[in-house]
Amino acid sequence: MPLGEGLDIRQDALPKRHWLIFHTMSVLGESLAGQAADRSLTVAARFDASARIEKLREAEPLLLKGYDGMKDHTDAPEERKREALERIVKLYETWRAVEPETGYDAQAAEWGAKLNSIDPTKQPK
Repeated sequence: MPLGEGLDIRQDALPKRHWLIFHTMSVLGESLAGQAADRSLTVAARFDASARIEKLREAEPLLLKGYDGMKDHTDAPEERKREALERIVKLYETWRAVEPETGYDAQAAEWGAKLNSIDPTKQPK
């Protein structure tokens, strides 16, 4: 089953703001960002980065909404929240590589600082 269908199913089956819906958004965003990190898209697009940028644009709202929905959710495991932050950092690092000097390095640093500020005593061992 494609991940997008899994998100639809969870949205239909679970309560409106269940943390698993947001986790699924984050994982779907990670998948799209991972496709953008794949340089074969550039080759397939005749060395045009636009296919990779489009994947990043699709991934960004899913990753941001996924993390936002989980960050203060008391039922969401801390490990899943941290993974969602890691995905956002990776998104902006990939975007910086695809479009250098467009400000994505600052966004990667900003989200990286949030990730680094997480209390290590709350992290899984």
